[in-house]
Amino acid sequence: MEFGRLGYALPLQGAKMAKEDEDLGFDIRYFGDNTCFWPDTFGELRDAVRATSRIMLATGVTNTVTRHPSAVAAGIAPLQLISDGRMICGVGKGDSSMAVIGRGPQKHAEFVEKTTSLRKYLRGESQFIEGWDSRLQWLDDFPAYQPVPIEIMCSGPKTLKAAAKMADRITLAIGAAPERLDWAFDIIDEGLAEAGRTRADVTIGGWFSFAIEDDAATAAEMLRSRVRSVVHMASFKGQDLSAQPEILRKMTERMRVEYDYKLHTDTSVDNPMNAMFDAEFGAWFGIGGSVSQVVDRIGALKERGIEYTILGGLPPGREWEDFIGKVMPQSR
Repeated sequence: MEFGRLGYALPLQGAKMAKEDEDLGFDIRYFGDNTCFWPDTFGELRDAVRATSRIMLATGVTNTVTRHPSAVAAGIAPLQLISDGRMICGVGKGDSSMAVIGRGPQKHAEFVEKTTSLRKYLRGESQFIEGWDSRLQWLDDFPAYQPVPIEIMCSGPKTLKAAAKMADRITLAIGAAPERLDWAFDIIDEGLAEAGRTRADVTIGGWFSFAIEDDAATAAEMLRSRVRSVVHMASFKGQDLSAQPEILRKMTERMRVEYDYKLHTDTSVDNPMNAMFDAEFGAWFGIGGSVSQVVDRIGALKERGIEYTILGGLPPGREWEDFIGKVMPQSR
C-alpha cells in the first residue's frame, strides 16, 4: 500500500510542502489545480521536484479546460525528465477550477476526447489537428523520456468506465463503503474487458476520509465534517442520483442544490455545509476508529484491489501523529 497526500500548494511553498511529505514517509504528493484560488500548479511542482529525490509528484487534479491538452503535456513532461520519472498527471472533469470561471464540470464526451489527446501528447505521438501534425516536437531531443502516466479521478460510472479504457491509474473518489467499492470495481472490470485490458494494465487507488479515535461514535461525528470534499463529486449533474444507495442519495440530492463553492476550501468543523451530513453517513462513507481498526480497514482495501490511499487531510495533533507514526508503517 502506498500513501499519498492531497492538497493545494500554498503560494510559493510547493518545494517546502513536498519535502516535508517526503521526510514524513509519504509516497506521493498531489497538488490541486485551481487557477483562481492558488498559484500555477506546474510552477510549484517544478520547485517540488528540485527539493525532493524520492517522492512521486502529481497534479491532483488538473483539467483540459483551463489548459489545452498540449499545454498540460508541455507543463509536466519536462518535470518527468528532471525528476527521473517521478511525475503523475492526475486529470479530471474539473470541480472548483470550473466553478470559479463560471462553468460546471467538463462534459463527458469532451473529457474523453481531450484526455485521449493528452495521452497522445504525453506519449510523444502525433495527432492531426486542422491539417497540423500536432505533437511535442522537442521531446525528440530527449530519447530517455518515459511517458508520464495518466491518473483519472472518478466518482461516476461513465468516468469509471472511460478511465478503465484509457488511464494508467484510477483514483476512486466514492468513499470507503464496501458496496460502493464493489460497484466501482465491477464497472472498471467491464471497461477493461471492452478495451482488451486487464487489472494488470492499471493501478487503482482511492481518496478517503479518516478519523482516528477509539470511541466509534466520536469517530463517526468527526467524519461527518470531513467527508464533504469527496462526497460532493457524486452530486454532479449528469450522475443518476436515483441509482445511488439511499444513504448517499439523501446527501447528493441536497448537495446538487445547496453546495456553495465559496466555502469549498473551508475545512473547519464550523463550515455550515457540514450540517448536511450526519454521523451515520460519516461512518458509512469514511474510515474511522482506533489505529488498529483503521489499519484493518486499509488492509481490507488492499485485498479488494486498492494499491494506494490518498489522505485528504487530518488536523494537526494526535490523529495526524498516529496516522504518520502508526497507521502508515503498520499498514505497510
